[in-house]
Amino acid sequence: MADYPFSPFPNGWFQVAYADELPAGGVLPIHYFGKELVAFRTLAGEAQVLDAHCPHLGAHLGHGGRVENECLRCPFHGWSFGADGECVSIPYGGGKIPPRAKLRSWPVQEVNGTIMVYHHAQELQPDGPVPVAPQLTNPDWVTLGRFRWQYPTHLQEMVDNAADPLHLVHLHGVLMPATSATEQAAGKDLKLTTKFISDPTRIGIPGEPFPAQIESLLHGFGMQIINFDAMAEGLIFLCFTPVDGEMIDARMVIGLKKLPDEGMTRFVGELVVKDVVRQFEEDIQIWKHKIYRAQPVLCEGDGPIGLVRRWSKQFYPVQQLSA
Repeated sequence: MADYPFSPFPNGWFQVAYADELPAGGVLPIHYFGKELVAFRTLAGEAQVLDAHCPHLGAHLGHGGRVENECLRCPFHGWSFGADGECVSIPYGGGKIPPRAKLRSWPVQEVNGTIMVYHHAQELQPDGPVPVAPQLTNPDWVTLGRFRWQYPTHLQEMVDNAADPLHLVHLHGVLMPATSATEQAAGKDLKLTTKFISDPTRIGIPGEPFPAQIESLLHGFGMQIINFDAMAEGLIFLCFTPVDGEMIDARMVIGLKKLPDEGMTRFVGELVVKDVVRQFEEDIQIWKHKIYRAQPVLCEGDGPIGLVRRWSKQFYPVQQLSA
C-alpha cells in the first residue's frame, strides 16, 4: 500500500455480511477497516454492529456473546450492551454502570440482501441511504450465484477499473468498444456507460457479433450495481470492503432476467456466470501485481479516469488524489 498516497479506509457504506448470515438472535464476529467488530441481530430482527472488545476487560463479544433482552451480553462477565453501544446492565456490584462503559455503535442499513455499515474517519453519521438494486427482489429475475474473493489491493483500483473500457478488449477479449465510457456524477453516485461489440463465439455460442452495453452505478467505493445488456439482460452486484491496510473483501451477486424458456435461462445463466467470474478473476491478477500511478500517462481513447479520481476525493478523510 506504500504506492497509494491516501487512506486505505475511505468514508462510505460497506458490506460486512449478507442478511441471511445473521439470523434473529445470531452473533457474528467480523474484521473490517483494521478493526475487530461484532454484528448481532435482535430477536425483533434488527441488525446491529458494535466494536467487538468489551470495555471492561477486553473480551471479544463476537466469540461467545449472546443476545438477551435485545442486547448483546459479554461472555466473560455478563455486561450487556444495547444497539447504541451503551452498557445497560452489569449483573454484580449493585449494577452501577461506569460512565465509560460503552462501545462504538456503527450505522447499519439492510438493503439488497446485505448488511451495510457506514465507516467514517471522524465517526460522522451517513448523509444518505444505500441505492437499491430492484432486480434482486424482482420475480422476473433469477439469482445465478454469490461469489467472494479476498485479495491485496486498494479500493481506488476498483473505481478506476470501472472507468477503463479498453481493458475489456485487451484483458477480457471483447471486441473494440463502439464508444468510450460516458459518465454522470451526482454526489455520492457515479454513473458510467460503456458500449461495445460482443462476440458470442468468445463464450462458446455460434453467431455474429452484436452491440452490447454496460451501465454501472458506483455508490462510493463500497458498491457497484452493474446492468448489462448483451445476449440477455443481467446484473452484477458488487460490494468491496477493506479488511485491513492490505486486503479487500469482494462479494459478487450475479442475476439474469428470465428468458421465456426455463431451460434456456439455465443454459445462458451458466455461460454468464462462467464469463463474469473469469473476467473478474483476470482483473484480480492485474490488481494484485500493479502499482498506482498518481500521474498516469493517458492518451486519446482512454476512459474518464481523471473524472473518477476527482469524484473519489470526497470519500477520503485527509489525503487527496492526484487526477
